[in-house]
This record gives sequence, C-alpha cells and structure tokens, in this order.
Amino acid sequence: MSFYFYFPAALANMGAVISFKIPLIKNLDYPIDFGLRFWGKRLVGEHKKIGGFIYGLFCGIFWGSIKFIFLDPIFKNFVFFYFSFWENLWFYFLLSLGALLGDLTKSIIKRLLNIAPHKMWIPFDEIDHTVGAILLVFLFYPISLSVIITTIGLYFFLHLITNVIGYKLGLKKVPY
Repeated sequence: MSFYFYFPAALANMGAVISFKIPLIKNLDYPIDFGLRFWGKRLVGEHKKIGGFIYGLFCGIFWGSIKFIFLDPIFKNFVFFYFSFWENLWFYFLLSLGALLGDLTKSIIKRLLNIAPHKMWIPFDEIDHTVGAILLVFLFYPISLSVIITTIGLYFFLHLITNVIGYKLGLKKVPY
C-alpha cells in the first residue's frame, strides 16, 4: 500500500533527475538557487535546475492523475484517501512538491556541511524526498505512523535500486 500511495511522488523525484533529456526543459536550464550565496557558499549549485523542479512537479501530478483515473478504481484496497479529481490534483501537487523540496533541502544542508554534490550521504540521500513529501502532506491529511515508517523504509531501498539502474542507463552521474 505504501508503494502505491507514494509512487507518483517518487516519479516526481525521478522526473527532476531525467529532465535534462527533455528538449522543452532545456530552455529552463537555470540554477534553482539563482547563484545566491549563504555564508559565502552557493545554496545548491549548478546541478539543481528550475526546469528539473518544474518537470518533476509535472511528473508527480500527471502520474498521480493517471493513477487516480485508471488504477484507483481497480486497486481500491490500496487507496488511503478517496478524493474528487481536483482534490487528487491538490494531493499529488503537495506530495510531489514535498518530495522535491525535501531533496532541495537536503542539498542545501549538504552544501552548508561542505559535502560535495553527488557525494554519497546515506541515509539522507535516500529518504529526503519521502520525508519532505510526507511532512508537507501531513499538514493537510492524516497519515498513520505505520504508513509513514513503511513508506520511508520501502523507498529507502527502492531509491538505492533505482539509482543504480539510472546510473547504468546513463541518467545519473553516480550510482547512489
């Protein structure tokens, strides 16, 4: 159930990574921190782009909508919340935005701690998007502790696996 619940937000996180392959997104190839500095350091750096953030948000909302329309009626036992179409868009907007903001927050913290971009930082590299998404959604919707723990644990391992696959496919620079 946790896999099904969170999957569109995981796709938002993946969408941000693969966005550089999308021609339209290349036009938005600007650093998301606009070059801003904090304590003399760039907040995030050149590797986090506005286009990736927007494309990731679009992916999460799009796949959440597809899930709602085509899969939720079939997999009713896996649905935690029953929404109208517009509520569903709002829910997957929050979940996707939270995932992307969680990743961005982790990147800022890494930068402030002098941890290089793309350098392994387990478990934070694997749970940042899930924790961010769940925290933002939790402000609007009740999520049980068991769902929170299961989702974070499950996506910790799935993130490790998909990173290796993304690296092998040439979509990521590092396998972690």
